[in-house]
Amino acid sequence: MVRITSERAQRRYSPVHIESRVAQAEELLDRLGELHRALSETSQTVLGAAGAHDWLPPSWLAAIEAVHLGRCEQVSVWVAQLQATRDGFAGLPVDQALTGQPAPVIWESP
Repeated sequence: MVRITSERAQRRYSPVHIESRVAQAEELLDRLGELHRALSETSQTVLGAAGAHDWLPPSWLAAIEAVHLGRCEQVSVWVAQLQATRDGFAGLPVDQALTGQPAPVIWESP
């Protein structure tokens, strides 16, 4: 176990690898941000419409609110986790010897 841990501590990553992982995380963060905005708008619309109905029992209104707020909170948790992951990728140790661009992958059919 000590050997495995020490080997991982010595590992260095290509700047291109790090940049691509950070870019992937940023793209997903943008998409999650859009989802969070859409869910918030939907939540406000639904809760506004539900609150306008005097006949709706308060327990039902609370249940509706809990569902919508729960969705928004879950997306917020995902955003926080992904931000931590992005920061982890950005903080990986860089191998300065790997500064060139990697060769493109060429796919050939048999």
